[in-house]
Amino acid sequence: MVTGNVIAGMKVIAGGNVFIKGVVEGLLIEAGGDITIGGSIIGHQIAAGAEHEYSTKIKAQGDIYCNMAQYSAIECQGHLHATKYLMHCAVDAHTVLVGTEDKINGKVVGGYYQLAQQLSCGQLGSPSSGVVVIKLNRQLEPIIEQQSLLRAQVSEAKALMDELKEQIDSQRKLLAGQPADPQLQMFEQEFMQQRQLGMTLLAELRELEAQRQQILQTLEVKVCQQLFSAVDVQFGQESVRSRREYGPSVVKIVDGHPVILPL
Repeated sequence: MVTGNVIAGMKVIAGGNVFIKGVVEGLLIEAGGDITIGGSIIGHQIAAGAEHEYSTKIKAQGDIYCNMAQYSAIECQGHLHATKYLMHCAVDAHTVLVGTEDKINGKVVGGYYQLAQQLSCGQLGSPSSGVVVIKLNRQLEPIIEQQSLLRAQVSEAKALMDELKEQIDSQRKLLAGQPADPQLQMFEQEFMQQRQLGMTLLAELRELEAQRQQILQTLEVKVCQQLFSAVDVQFGQESVRSRREYGPSVVKIVDGHPVILPL
């Protein structure tokens, strides 16, 4: 527990939970549990053009709670809950809630978000069209990488099967009417092994795709008051960008594509 402020240049590192009553301007707050900050998190960009590189980093294995944060890097395995606003922050979290459970009226202005499931706030973006990038990919990326690896393995197995098929056909022509040849039997056995491998890989691909589709249905950005332009929301390789101002809205996947719908 820190009853005062964490001023510039200071670090707080703990294996359990951290509670800071005052303002955080320090270099690093890191916890093996949750982090709760009663005051504001106030950072700044390290250098002009250094995108997502900020002077203050908040990192927790659990959840992070604060009133407001600006120009800070915030990372947690659990949920980020800010009661008032997040301004130009780089956030990596499972979900983000800006506001309260009873009244989701907080503001998200600018910033970069890498999330596993959901962002909920009152206002998203700003009238000045400061860009907000929200990637709902933290659960999807490992699946997409595994799918890419499996597809490469399927291609390798198919290429080897094609090569073996040519060798089998050639050997059969040479041995027309003759007893079975050990080398031909070896080619045929290897062909069947590669075929079985290919079928197993395709089954794994189908299972991963079912998981990906199931996750996609749980992803959303919920804006309870106003959604401004220049907000990019990405769902894996699909994305949608707001190009005007909207009222209460939800961004989610419908029929396989991301859309902005009235809330």
